[in-house]
Amino acid sequence: IARSARRHDCACVVLGLPPTDLDGAGQTRTRAVERLIGTVNSNAVVLRAPHRWSTADARRILVPVAGGGGHDALRARLLGSLQRRAPIQVTYLRLLPPEASDSDLSEARADLRELAYDELGTTTGVEVVAERTRTGEDPAHAIALCADDHDLAVLGIVRMSKRKKTFGTVAMEIARTTDTALVLISRRG
Repeated sequence: IARSARRHDCACVVLGLPPTDLDGAGQTRTRAVERLIGTVNSNAVVLRAPHRWSTADARRILVPVAGGGGHDALRARLLGSLQRRAPIQVTYLRLLPPEASDSDLSEARADLRELAYDELGTTTGVEVVAERTRTGEDPAHAIALCADDHDLAVLGIVRMSKRKKTFGTVAMEIARTTDTALVLISRRG
């Protein structure tokens, strides 16, 4: 796959997420896909979806935002395509630590509204959620619970360095604990 992507100078490589079993074989397959994404000089999209799922089924979409950025343009293209097909409701979610102030929450909501407008060109059908996590609460688990109420979750792939990328704990928690369709995106380079 990497050789073909280089030879054809692919703008984007689309892959499937292997089963996320916690056994050694599942982890090995997942790491192999992560390494592949790190070796291609293309945008990468990884899809995990239930049997017979279609993008036409995506009406309620969850976009967890950690604040790192870098995936905005790819996510905007994906959401724009879904938006042109049918009306969608998009929830932009940002979790803050328990000690976050009310001012921090207000600022996070404003940032999410601005991001939503930048990506969708509208705030119609957009829900902005900025919440504090509870002390001791695992943010990955909290986001996975929220994903259960959506048809699709769109997350960025964690970039450790130019050639090292990982799906991250949030994406893997959603993949392991929900049936929600999952799209992971990584920008070129």
